[in-house]
Amino acid sequence: MAGVAAGIVGLTIGFGGGCVDIIGLADVPTPLADSSSDATADQSAQEGAAGLDQAMPSGAEAESGSGVRSDGGNESGQDSGVGSAAAPDAAQESGKESGTDAQSDAGIEAGPFTEFPVPTSGTRLREITAGPDGNLWFAEFDASKIGRITSDGSITEFKIPHANAGPYGITSGPDGNLWFTEDYAGVIGKVTTTGSFTEFPTPTANSSPQGITKGPDGNLWFTEFYVNKIGRITPDGVIVEFPLPGLSDPLGITTGPDGNLWFAETGTNRIGRITTGGLITEFSVPPPASSPYATPWGITTGPDGNLWFTENWANRIGVMTTAGSLKEFSGVVNGAPAGITLGPDGNLWFADNGSSKIGRVTPAGSFSEPFSVAPSANPWGITSGPGRTVWFTEADANKIGRISL
Repeated sequence: MAGVAAGIVGLTIGFGGGCVDIIGLADVPTPLADSSSDATADQSAQEGAAGLDQAMPSGAEAESGSGVRSDGGNESGQDSGVGSAAAPDAAQESGKESGTDAQSDAGIEAGPFTEFPVPTSGTRLREITAGPDGNLWFAEFDASKIGRITSDGSITEFKIPHANAGPYGITSGPDGNLWFTEDYAGVIGKVTTTGSFTEFPTPTANSSPQGITKGPDGNLWFTEFYVNKIGRITPDGVIVEFPLPGLSDPLGITTGPDGNLWFAETGTNRIGRITTGGLITEFSVPPPASSPYATPWGITTGPDGNLWFTENWANRIGVMTTAGSLKEFSGVVNGAPAGITLGPDGNLWFADNGSSKIGRVTPAGSFSEPFSVAPSANPWGITSGPGRTVWFTEADANKIGRISL
């Protein structure tokens, strides 16, 4: 650390040749600096993983739901991909529609957002995304199902062929289907909007795929938590993996405004960038004084052309330019921000699973956490939906939430 300069509400830290601004709620943020904060990559081969919660799947299929309105750089690696064909002929297919629709017109309206209970109990919901059909789609981790919810709260659940799939991340693909990761099974799954599944095993066993996003190249890109790799899969199911340096434990991933893929490394306190050709660059995120870990988690592209991400253990929101210059905003009280998305109002919205709140931060860094859910709800994934809506999952309350802006 090259030096520390502290003020009343601001802190600037020299780190890894770059500059990191940590800003409190009372600050008026200044424009992002242009200096790069490339980190030196950890080249040592380390084994193991700082595992996420991994309870065994449970729960039976159910078919009803009701809405409840509530208050409330070092560059490492040229094109280093290891190709492995997981092509359609090797894929497992399930061709029938297995979901059952259930109208949720018995909602109780009493506040600023609406919650819809998921029919199957104990699912431990994970990520959620807007689908190509105008509905929202979400991952039911313990139930090994993919759920679909209409804008008015009608829920349909589709059983994944793997009994112990552990679906985590989900995104809309370039082919009009939904693509998702199966943490337990080590599989990338595809489901049509009518509920037909195809699954593609990752080349590396026990890979624990997590985040997934549609890339600028027409492929899907995903993180492999346990084996420290970034994966790429074509719509036809051919997978290539790109190893990361060290014990990175990659989690969230998104397409950046620069045509590259950006991802959060929970194990090394870094934000990574990978080109569609496989060139990897990493940028350090300094941990807070109170903890050895910043734990970058979710990541998305903001309206300002920068990358915005959550720091789950540091209770902060970070913003990074495509050149690697970093600014951090503190303002999450007793929280643990997880998923993050660009809202329809031009602000960044995040799920705070530490304080069970849904938060909002403006591009200038002004914080608010205007929506509280039940104390044990554990909000997790979050996404923008059709119209001026924000949707989120409540992992432990087993509900889908909708905010209308």
